Amino acid sequence: MTYPDSPVIHPYSSLPKIISALSYGSLCVREPWPLHPGAHLRETVSRGDRGAMDPYRAVNRTSGTTFWHGGTPGLDVGDEILSRNHLYQLGAGNRSSPRGVDDDGSVVYITDSLAVARGYAALYATPGDVYEVRPQPASSLRIDDDLKVVSLTAARARIVGVAEREVQVTYEQAVRPIAPHLTWEDDSPVYTSEGFVTPAPNWAHADPGQLAELGSWLPHVGIRYIERTRRCVIYWPVMATYVARFPELANRSPHMHRRA
Repeated sequence: MTYPDSPVIHPYSSLPKIISALSYGSLCVREPWPLHPGAHLRETVSRGDRGAMDPYRAVNRTSGTTFWHGGTPGLDVGDEILSRNHLYQLGAGNRSSPRGVDDDGSVVYITDSLAVARGYAALYATPGDVYEVRPQPASSLRIDDDLKVVSLTAARARIVGVAEREVQVTYEQAVRPIAPHLTWEDDSPVYTSEGFVTPAPNWAHADPGQLAELGSWLPHVGIRYIERTRRCVIYWPVMATYVARFPELANRSPHMHRRA
């Protein structure tokens, strides 16, 4: 989905299994529209099952857990966050993933880490907001297989509080809480502890040292491996959109001003 105020980042090889799932994996509506007839969005716990399976315990949480969502700015308490696919069925969007991220459009992503939610709000197309949310229904709660430690999914989420408006931080400050949980397709970490991007599984001859020369805490989606030269370069068509959002990135690498 293309946001009016944000250029599109096109997909390319070696996207990490999750990128911006919490903020890009869903869109929001001011007034909750009626659910489409799909039975999967309705509470399905039968009378005999009540109490037998606690949906919070199933995801290693409790009913008192505080959940957060970082994303679309300007929403208020009572508004509902719907999945991208749900909005498509309602005629309010399309199935394509914003900015080419690899996520599941059938769910809404939430987290019990406020720092992670703030990071994704900051990484949103425009400065996003952080909301306290409740999964709807609770029985739809699932652990996010791509970000198991801090991320969960639900059919939708209702906003019960506004924690912060227009989160504006540097790219490093936004991605640091998320980086330890980002992995490539083979489950290897995307970032080192120092913030350098690691070689993706299909970058056969990539040199970690040469990658480090590009700079620390750079958007990994803005780095491309060139098989012919066996070098990693800044891919400007992608990186430029991040520089527009985080101007400090323009000075993070001596190669940033070049077009790959």
